[in-house]
Amino acid sequence: MFKQTEFIVFQHDQGTTDQVDSWSSKKEALARIVEIKNDMARHPDFYYHLANPCWTIEKRLVTYHE
Repeated sequence: MFKQTEFIVFQHDQGTTDQVDSWSSKKEALARIVEIKNDMARHPDFYYHLANPCWTIEKRLVTYHE
């Protein structure tokens, strides 16, 4: 068993919250948000279903059992 800090990215839009993914550093999590925003700018048709998305990062201590 070991514990690890993870930074989890959540996407919020139209009253819903979805977990995007988790990373071991806040820098990686922020980079993913920037990547999503850039992709939205390049391919707006793919994100037509999103009205006004925003993202948050939550820091969690996760325990893994081997």
